[in-house]
Amino acid sequence: MRSPHNTLRFFAGLVLGAVGCLLVLEIALRFLPVYSGIRMTSGGGEQAFMHKLPHQPYVYSYGWNLANANRGMVNALGFTNSPDSMAPGGVIVVGDSYIEALMLDFPDTLQGRLARMMPGQVLALGTSGYGLADYLPLLETYASKFHPATVVIFIGGRDLDELLVKPLPGYNYFWLDDGVVKTRQIPYIESPLKEKVMQSALVRYLFYNLKVSLWINQLTGRFSVVKPALKADLQTNKELKQRYLDYFFDRLQQIAGQYRFKPVFLLDGDRKNIYLGRLETEKSKLDEVEADRRLFLGYARRANMSAIDMEPLFNRHWQVNRERLDWLPMDGHWNPAAHKLAAEAIIQALKEP
Repeated sequence: MRSPHNTLRFFAGLVLGAVGCLLVLEIALRFLPVYSGIRMTSGGGEQAFMHKLPHQPYVYSYGWNLANANRGMVNALGFTNSPDSMAPGGVIVVGDSYIEALMLDFPDTLQGRLARMMPGQVLALGTSGYGLADYLPLLETYASKFHPATVVIFIGGRDLDELLVKPLPGYNYFWLDDGVVKTRQIPYIESPLKEKVMQSALVRYLFYNLKVSLWINQLTGRFSVVKPALKADLQTNKELKQRYLDYFFDRLQQIAGQYRFKPVFLLDGDRKNIYLGRLETEKSKLDEVEADRRLFLGYARRANMSAIDMEPLFNRHWQVNRERLDWLPMDGHWNPAAHKLAAEAIIQALKEP
């Protein structure tokens, strides 16, 4: 039978061994491109949207193997892969992480390619987590400041699904107030503890690269759903999406008219099924994502707004070149080839009357 003294020594050895392993991991990870994270402004109050704190350097990588490692600097406006300003009459590109493009250098992004053809006339406002409800206050702020002739708005495959989902703090969402559609921003205040804890490379590796935060959010229900519950009543969800889209397009037309710019939507494509060679088969099933795509394109058509559908362009590129347009299955974000195709399509759209 083990004596109390030996038992204590045994557990003390375990603790010291664990601490030693953690210290070795911490030191090793400090020499590797662990995602640094990017600090955000405290949203809420007079500020109607959240963006990054300006002028902060960042290190980006994805997944356990630190793939797509890259370094960059947030600009003066609080955005990445964008100049600090632009001349009137240019192009503003707004979107989520696809436009943020932390894994790419500016020249490889669609906005970087546009900037080469239109020096001093391109600005990008991309932040991971942005949705349609964020684009409205974003455009009201920056269209009034920079007076673009064109605004390109990125639409991802799940953007319409996310119309019904309450986002994380700092972001906007649509909601019904006594039957009237409104937007609301969830306040965000950065925790001083988080800032200190994130100085650890090991913590950042767990939090950002291994996505432990997503598991925690799922377990705690942080990704809650705005009533009615998503998929609980498909007809109600469809009607609610249409109410929100009515509001979005009405407000966008008002903002575009006030600041005299032309909206151009840029829709992502179903790249997974393009690679598998079953795009047409899957589209014929008219699943929720495809139904949402058609719904959105119908709204754009009725509003007389241009829409660039990247799906046929991606499909043609794959059929001819067999070149992938992302890093799937690891990461679904666009790679430089996809950004190049998008930039070419936007340039073509700008030539149209």
